[in-house]
Formats: sequence, structure tokens, C-alpha cells
Amino acid sequence: MLDVDHRMLHADGTYRWFNTHGKVVEWDGEGRPLRMAGMMRDIHQRKTAELGSQESEARFRGIFENTSRLVALLTPEGKNILTNPVGYAFTGLTPEGTSSLHFWEGHWWLNDDDRRKIKEAVLRAATGETVRFEIVQRATNGELLTSDISIAPIFDAEGKVAFLMPEANNITDLKRLQDKLERSERFFRTAFENTSIGFAIYSGDSTLVDANAALCKMLGYERGELIGKTFVDLTPIEDRYHDLETVISQLKAGGGRATLVKRYLRRDGQAILVKSHVVHTDFDPDGTPVQGLCIIEDITEQERMKAALNQSEKLFREAFEFGPVGATILNSDGRYLEVNEAFVRMLGYQRHEIVGLNNRDISVAGDVSADLSAMFQRIEAGGGRATLMKQYIHRDGRAIDARLEVATISGDIRRPTEDLRFLCFAQDMTELRTAQQALQTSELRADLAVTSAGIGVWEWNAQTDLGFYSERTCEILDIGPTEIKTEEAWLALIHPEDRPAYQLSRSAHLEGETAFHKCELRILQKNGTYKWIDDFGKVVERDDSGRPLRMVGTLRDITQTVEQHQKIQKLAFSDPLTALPNRALFNSRCESALNRACIDQAIFALIIIDLDNFKDVNDTLGHLAGDQLLCGVSARLCDCLREADMLARLGGDEFAVILESLPDRRTVADIAERLLASLSPPFRIAGEDLFISASIGVAAYPDQGKTADELFAHADAALYQAKARGRNNFQFYDEALAEKTELKLRLGNALRTACLNNELELAYQPKVKLETGHVIGAEALLRWRHPEFGLLMPASFIPLAEDNGTIVDIGRWVIRNAAQTAAILNKGRQDAIKIAVNLSPRQFIKNDLASHVRDALEETDCHPAWIECEITESLLLENEACVQETLEQLHTLGVSIAIDDFGTGHSALAYLNRFPVDVLKIDRSFISGMDSKSRGKELVTAFILIANALGMEVVAEGVETEEQTAVLKTLGCCTGQGYLYGKPMSLIDFKQSIGSSAIVGTLS
Repeated sequence: MLDVDHRMLHADGTYRWFNTHGKVVEWDGEGRPLRMAGMMRDIHQRKTAELGSQESEARFRGIFENTSRLVALLTPEGKNILTNPVGYAFTGLTPEGTSSLHFWEGHWWLNDDDRRKIKEAVLRAATGETVRFEIVQRATNGELLTSDISIAPIFDAEGKVAFLMPEANNITDLKRLQDKLERSERFFRTAFENTSIGFAIYSGDSTLVDANAALCKMLGYERGELIGKTFVDLTPIEDRYHDLETVISQLKAGGGRATLVKRYLRRDGQAILVKSHVVHTDFDPDGTPVQGLCIIEDITEQERMKAALNQSEKLFREAFEFGPVGATILNSDGRYLEVNEAFVRMLGYQRHEIVGLNNRDISVAGDVSADLSAMFQRIEAGGGRATLMKQYIHRDGRAIDARLEVATISGDIRRPTEDLRFLCFAQDMTELRTAQQALQTSELRADLAVTSAGIGVWEWNAQTDLGFYSERTCEILDIGPTEIKTEEAWLALIHPEDRPAYQLSRSAHLEGETAFHKCELRILQKNGTYKWIDDFGKVVERDDSGRPLRMVGTLRDITQTVEQHQKIQKLAFSDPLTALPNRALFNSRCESALNRACIDQAIFALIIIDLDNFKDVNDTLGHLAGDQLLCGVSARLCDCLREADMLARLGGDEFAVILESLPDRRTVADIAERLLASLSPPFRIAGEDLFISASIGVAAYPDQGKTADELFAHADAALYQAKARGRNNFQFYDEALAEKTELKLRLGNALRTACLNNELELAYQPKVKLETGHVIGAEALLRWRHPEFGLLMPASFIPLAEDNGTIVDIGRWVIRNAAQTAAILNKGRQDAIKIAVNLSPRQFIKNDLASHVRDALEETDCHPAWIECEITESLLLENEACVQETLEQLHTLGVSIAIDDFGTGHSALAYLNRFPVDVLKIDRSFISGMDSKSRGKELVTAFILIANALGMEVVAEGVETEEQTAVLKTLGCCTGQGYLYGKPMSLIDFKQSIGSSAIVGTLS
């Protein structure tokens, strides 16, 4: 039979396609064909369409396979039909792995919101609409990429949507460039608007097109008023022509840049002097400037200060040269740089003879000014100044007594350099000092006895009401000899609080009721402060009727003694940082308040306040910031309390409050709420806004305690409950909660000795090979056989161990015993049994976990491949560098790493790729979810695909039915763990389950 398509020359001169169909109908005797019959059909249109379709498909396939974009072909329902090589490389999947997926189900979408967005776009495209949008995707290497995605419908011959074609274009670099440009623009605009220097943007004809706030303020205009003006408009009329020529010439010379000083007119007509920096920033093709930037700085005040400085310098020079007192300028070595005529005249020299000399050259031997170190100390102590008496050597050899006034005029006395300069004024005091010495010698003999004792003497005449006060008395009282002329004037100096006691003591003595008058009181000083004095007096003369005529007494300054006593009291009963009462004073006040509440049968409350996470402040900002925060907290807490209440700092970040005279318990709650609310606004510390909260415990008398010890204990227990309930709240003491807290405390303390007392033990839950059912390993699960409470599960004590740090020692015990178990089980076995142990995040903190594991392996002769360390997903998100280093050390030892309860934490494929993880343990919630209508099976499938792609082993946790096992096997999961294969059991039972003939060893 003949059936062939071929082309034949048509009458119109073209070739057309025909189909010839025929057969031989007559043969000769030797079997040769003689005659053939058949038919020929014109198939030109069909053949042309068929070949066109093949060519179109070939072109489509070429574009589809070779484009650099991700392209896929979907059904109208959104299921993947075909993906190009770029798509497979991006997703990390194979054609078999994507054929059953809807387009929105891929792991490359970041979250469910994005998946819903993709699904909505697919559904819209299925109606015939081409949809385009931007979205962020995660590539198989974990990199986040921004893509411009379009989903276009492909129609069949009838106009129906036959396929959907998504196309993704990677625009990550474009987006980054756009973001960079936007940040640059924001940076310029922020600098433009917020700088204190004037900025203006101008067009090619010097018209202002924008001006910042600083320039508007400088010129007194609103921004809208400035825009549109030219720089010429702002220039005083008399300067315009000259300024314009100057600007043009400088811009030409500077290649479009110029700096000049000129005047501008403010809106109010006032002229200001500015320094203007002009730069052309944009030019048209022929080089003509079309835009520029001008930076304008107001230097009016600066120039005024410069002129004032020049005037001041001139006045100083005239005063220095022509003043009647000797004046000199010395450097840090004590060498004379300049001297005036009065100075050289006083010493008998010529000016050129002194300039260049050192102060030592013309000073008497041993003079204090010749000792530079001693002089520097005196000048520094005087804040850069010093006054002293010194002796110069006159040119004729005699000594000149002088009063020297020294002032630092440049440099830093604390760090002497070549810039250090001193100005000295010297006044000849030779004759005056001789006279003073004679007078002082005379007065010294008279006053020596009293003055040496530091006592002032006073006398009062009752008939004239006048007093006499010695020099020492006047010094103590800070008065002149004649300032206090009457008793009334004297009383006015006494502190109002001390006046009654003084008048009572004095009156009693004047009336003859006491042998003398004695009183400690405060006296007002001229600077507004008070000085404590001890006033002692006695009537030395009375008239015939016994009335006092004259009284003599002494005064003694006891300020230092009183202040020392007050300091001791303050140190004993107040907190040195916040000045609040301390624990000692608070305890005393608490006992007093209890006694009053007992007598009055009133409600009395004790509040304990503890700041939440205060340690973080000290650790991050330092203890100085922590101290500032404590002071701020104490101030706010004080503002919330009544006048009768007492706030104290017990220590650290703990405060306490005593509340008395309470009408009801509701008032206590109201005050506690106010205390919490007062801490809500931020504290400004070290230039940052710090937010702090507090936990508050309350115990009220008499229902929640009848003694101070009980109230403190119960308020502390309530505080513990407030912290347990999330912090930033207050709790009243609750007996039931307190018992629960006490139980936790007892368990927490008992944990510290659980290892030493051999109370801990391990149970082993088998892991099996799903295909064969053989046991290949076990997870070691911790149990605590408490002597009082019996066998405790991990949930009841592991959190306590995490909190008090005993988890580290317990973890070491678990690792060593698991290693010893593995060594016992694998002795003589060909197929190794692997034991898995759970690691706590706390074990990673000290960064010596790997050494503990190494020591345990060496001590027990356990091969590293027999041990598996299980961690949680959350651990990979905390302290990444430290965790990664430890995991890599464990991996180097040969120990495998497993992620426990995978899918329940903060899953991130980037962490799986970055950390040395060998095993993914799928959480039991996903295994049980495979039987429901939820997406549990799809999630398990995804987890297995992820693990396979990364070369990891998969373990399914919580397998309880044969049906689950069958599903897992079809999905490619190799290992299972759960009650179907065995509950956690003792080592003896576990050995029996694996059929080992080895003797069970004793685990320490």
C-alpha cells in the first residue's frame, strides 16, 4: 500500500502539497507490478497549517528553553505543566516535583499572604486578564529576590483560555538601585531642610527655585516669598553692579564655583553680611548653566565680634603699656616675653634688659614664684588665677616686696605647652608690708589665746542693747563689726526653726533660772547659706534688783561637726543614689506602721516593686545609665504616692512602699495601677529613650500577714507571681499560688543535688526503619525519680532547670550516660544503634559544649557516630555565630545533628543550608494531621523534599498507626518514632526490643 505526502508543481507556478494513496492491482508472472490504481488528494492547506504549527512550537520551545527569565506553563486551574530550566534552577525542584503543584504552592513564596496573592492573580488570568505585579521570592540558595511577574492567558481557536504562562523577571538589582537613589534623595533633602546653614537652589538666570528653612529665617522671608526672587533682588542697590561683576568673574575663574563675601537685604530692610558659596550643578549642551546650589552663611555677628576683639586688643595694649602698676607676660617656662614701663621702673632696669630673662633670674632665692610646679598648682587651684606676695631683686641688689596677681591668658595650665601664657601685675608693697608686720605683731599677742582655739568672743550691754564682737566672731557670723547693733538684728540672723529654742534658753538664763545660756543654732550667712554655731554666754553684771546689765559669751563654729553627724545619719538610713529611705529605715517605719494599724484596726499594705529586665540596661548602656534610670524611677514613684506613704529603695532595682490609713483594698489597687502607669512614658537616658516596666507584689494587713516578716514574705511571693504572669502587672498575695510557687522553689533547689543523689534516669524510645521495622536507634528521654513526689516528667522540671542554670550539669550527665549506653549497646554489633540526646540552649552559652561531648565519648569508649544531638529550630535564631561554631565543632567530632520538632518553630531554609544539620525530625502534629482534611500531608511531603534536597535524613515523630506508616513510606520517609513502635522504656526493655545478647551494664 502506498501512502505518501508530496509536493507537485501547480499550474499557477507554485508547489502544492498532495497525498497519494494507492496499491498495485496487477502483477506479471514473475511478481513484477504491471498496473497500479489509487487516488490523489489536495492537502495543501492542512499540511501548511501543520508545518506552521510545528515551526511555531519550535520557536516557542527555543525561547522557552533559552530565556534568562523564569517561565512556566500552567493549566487554567493553576497547576504546573512545564517549567523552563531557569525555573527548575530557581526552585531547586525537578519536573516530577513540580508537575502536581499549583503555582501558588511553591516553597519559594515567603508566606501565606504572598501565596494568596499569587492564587488571586492566577484566577484573574484564568478569566482572560493579563496580570502583572512585583513580589519577593526565596531562591533555592536562600537568597531573597524581587521579581516582576506577569501571568498571561493563552487562548485556543475558540477564544477560550487554554493555558496560563507566568513569566518572572529578576529586578532585584534594579530595585536596589532605585532604593539607593531614593535614599540619596532623602539624605540630600534631609540635609537641605535641617541644616542651620542657608541653602538655595537657583536656575540659570539666578532665580531661586527652592530655599531651606535656615535661609528663610536668615532673610526673614517665608519660602513662598523667596522662590522667584533673584540674588540681585536680595542685594542692596549700591552693591548690585559690583557684586554681579565679581560673581561672574569668580565663577568663570573657578569653573562654575565661587566663594565671596557680600551683603544681603533682609525682608525688614536690615543688611546682613554673608559668606556665599556658589556652584553650578547642571549645564545645557552648549555649556550654559541651567541650575546651581548656593550655600549662604550669616557672618554678621562673626565680623562684629572680630571688630570688637580688635578694639579689645587695642584697649588691652594701652592699659598694659601705660598702666601705673607693673605688668608682664610670661610663657610656661617663666620667661619674660613682654614688660611695661612701670615694671622696669620698679626694678631699676631697662626694658631690653628684662625681656628674655627667666623669673628666677630676678627673684630672691626660695621665692615661691620661682618654683614653676608649685605655681602651676596654685594657679590651677584658683581656676587659672593666683594672688601671692613675692620678692624681686632690684638692680641695685636690694629686695622688693610685691603683691603679684597672676592670670592665665592662653593655653591649659593642666597640660602646659608652648601656647601657655600668663599675665602678671606686680605692685610694690615694700613700705606697706613693713608697717603691716609691726601692727600684726602687736595684735597677734592680744588675740593669740582666743584665736588659736578658734573661738569668737562677744559682749552684750543690756542698758544700750548694743553688742561687741571680736574679729573671730565676725568671721564666724559673716558680719562686719558694727552690722549687728540690736538684739532684734541678732535674732534676724537666726534660722526661724532655731529661734524659739534660742530665746527660751536665753530668757531662762537672764531670769536667773539657769547658771548659763547654751544653745546650738544656725546663723544666716551673706551667701544665703546657714552655719551651725555653739553659742555660750553668762551674765557677768546685774543691778541691785537682779536685772542683767552685761552679758559675755563665746561662739564656736560647729558646722563641720553637725554636718558630719548628719552625714552619718544619712548614710545609716538613706540610699546614697536616690536619697530614698533605705532598708533599715523602711523596716523601722514598717514596724511602727504595724503597731498603729493594730491599735487603730486599720488596713495597712506593703508593696514590693521590682523593675523588669533592669539588668539589660546595665549590660547594654552601663551602670551610669542604670543609676540615672533608678533616680528617674524613684522620682516618678514618689509623685504617685500620698504624703503619708513611704517609698524606699531596698537595693538594686527593688523598691518598697508602705501604705497607711487605707479606706479599703481597692485603694491599694488604685495606687499600684498608678505606680505601673507612671513608668510607661520613656526615660531619656544617655541620649536614648528607654522604656521600663515593673512587677509589683502586694500584701495587706491583717488578711495577708500580721507581722513584718510575714508581709515581706507574702509580698515577695506575690511579686514572683506578677513576674510569672508576664511582668508589668501587680498581684495581691494568694495562698494557693504561693504554695505552687513554694513547690517550684523546692523542686528548683532539689534539682541542684539530683545528679549527685542518683535521682535522674534515662528512658529510651525506639526509632525504627519503616521499610523493615528494625530498631536502628532511640531517643534518650530524661526522668526524675524524686524521693517525695515520685517519677517526674521533663515538663515539670526542665523549665526550672533552664531558669536556675542546673540544666548545664544535668545536660552533661545525660550526654555521658547516653554515650555509655551507646557503647554498651553497640559492643559486638554490626549494625550500630544510635542514641539521640536533647540539648538545651543554655548548654551553648559557655561555648564548651563540644569539649564536654568529646570528654564523654573518650571516657565511655563511645564512637561519635553512635550519638546524635537534637536541637530546636529556635536555637538557630539566637546568637548565631556562637551556635554555629559549637555545631561545627560537634559535627567535626563525628556526632550527627538533628532538628527536633521541625516545623513548629521559626522554620527558615537558610538556616538548614547554613548550619551542619544531618537529620530533620518532623513534629508529631504534622504526622497526626496527615489523616485529616488539613494540609498536613502536603506539609510532610514538603519537609521530606526539603530534607532530601539538602541530603538530610528524615525522622517522623509521633507515629501511632499502620496507616501513617504506609503514607510515610510512600512519601519517601525512611525512619519513624512513636507509640506504634514503643513507648519510652528502660534500658533493659530497650535491649530486649532490639534482640541484643549483650549484658546490660550499670550506668552511673
